[in-house]
Amino acid sequence: MKKIIIVLIALLSTFSIKAQKKESRSSFLISPYVLADVGRSYNLVYQYYINDKFRAYLGVKYHQNFLTDAKLDSEELHHRFHANSEAQKIGLNAGVQYFIKWKYSIAKPYVYYDLSYSRMDTRAFVLSDNDTTINQNSKRQLLTPVKYYNVSAFENNIGLGLLANIAGGLSINLRGGVGANFIFNLPEIKYTSGMHINPSFQFAVGLQYAIPSK
Repeated sequence: MKKIIIVLIALLSTFSIKAQKKESRSSFLISPYVLADVGRSYNLVYQYYINDKFRAYLGVKYHQNFLTDAKLDSEELHHRFHANSEAQKIGLNAGVQYFIKWKYSIAKPYVYYDLSYSRMDTRAFVLSDNDTTINQNSKRQLLTPVKYYNVSAFENNIGLGLLANIAGGLSINLRGGVGANFIFNLPEIKYTSGMHINPSFQFAVGLQYAIPSK
């Protein structure tokens, strides 16, 4: 993955030199690292410039499975989404950005709203206390596996971002926000109406390339 990012930077840097004097109305943003409530993903979005302040974007995300040490985190859903097929790894990403007036030209701050949709399974190993059969007064901790299938997650995050130009149409895009993750299709015996809301935190870093206008 690191080699791909290095090659991408080199190619975009070459193309961006030609775009320095041309106004852009759209751009592509690739984020090789996005961390949110569902877990970690890579995002690729197309951004359209509505005007000087507003931008809207739409794209896809690719989920990367990982598990947190159960002894440190007993959450059933936070960072526990686990794709069991290539189709489950693919999700959708959309949002809007509003650029704040800023006197320094080296970087542009903005506020944003981001909506991310995923549909996949979850897998967790939760620590639970169970009575032993030898001594009823003592307890031991057991790892209890918890799995849910075809769970839908709508991650909503609002936050701040920073767009810093590197050369021509190539920029670094950093952002972080907080919000709520609405999770559906959970077992109703445990979750009311099969729905649960998790607090969400999002952090993303990416490379943006402005498409020169013809």
